[in-house]
Amino acid sequence: MPLPALPQALSKGAVDGALIPFEVVLPFKLQELTKYSVEGDAGGRFGTAVFLFAMNKDRYESLPDDLKAVIDANSGDALATEIGELWDGIEAPGKAAQEKSGGEVIKLDAATLADFDKLGEGVVARWIEDADSNGLDGQALVDAARASVAKHSTAE
Repeated sequence: MPLPALPQALSKGAVDGALIPFEVVLPFKLQELTKYSVEGDAGGRFGTAVFLFAMNKDRYESLPDDLKAVIDANSGDALATEIGELWDGIEAPGKAAQEKSGGEVIKLDAATLADFDKLGEGVVARWIEDADSNGLDGQALVDAARASVAKHSTAE
């Protein structure tokens, strides 16, 4: 369901919960509608979002050096680090609101997370099949994505 429909669905008991980041707790007043939040070991989450700043390489190469310099100064590792730090920080107020409302933040142990991940593998397997049927190497894409997430993830 669309996120804006979640508060009403929770208040009417149509759903028991949802996988959402803490950052949406305050705007949707979810701390008033939930008693529990769940996070993984060491603050881990149940998904990873990927955002991309991309440009056609030939078009980039055709730009004058001064414009390339502007793009280079506003992209790359430094920008990704800055955005990541901002994103991590935006979670704190929502988590604090959940705790302040009396809601409990439950931390799942590694064994429980492994069980959760095992269930998710069915979804991944279906995605790989779909990607393969469209002429892609689904397993290679999943492996590359997982390797990148692991390389760029940090434990809190």
